[in-house]
Amino acid sequence: LEHLKEQVLDLEPSKLVLLIGINDIGRGYPIRDIITRISDIIMTVRQESLFTEVYLLNVFPVSEESQYASKVKIRNQQLAVLPGVTYVDLFDYLTDDMGQLNDNYTTDGLHLSPQGYQVLAEPIIKEILE
Repeated sequence: LEHLKEQVLDLEPSKLVLLIGINDIGRGYPIRDIITRISDIIMTVRQESLFTEVYLLNVFPVSEESQYASKVKIRNQQLAVLPGVTYVDLFDYLTDDMGQLNDNYTTDGLHLSPQGYQVLAEPIIKEILE
């Protein structure tokens, strides 16, 4: 939020894609606080840049061993209903048969590998260009 002006608003984008929140989960912030901060970002963009289309990506899945798995699911449920954005659910593109982050798409069970990002490129572009 503190960098929103120079990194987004000053650029006057027609579209903004947000991938946000996993670091806050990792830092132990309550889910409610995370959602509030994301809502504040969205509201600021809506007020300051009326014509910017905002796309909010879900938080990506993690490996089950990760302490973040249950928090990611809760946070995604809350993000899906935020007003003022198009919510883009990419979760199933990255999961294996067990519903966990596919080992082929991660470097450490949390962060995506280049292959993981490549899997997401097409659905993100399709969503934004529709």
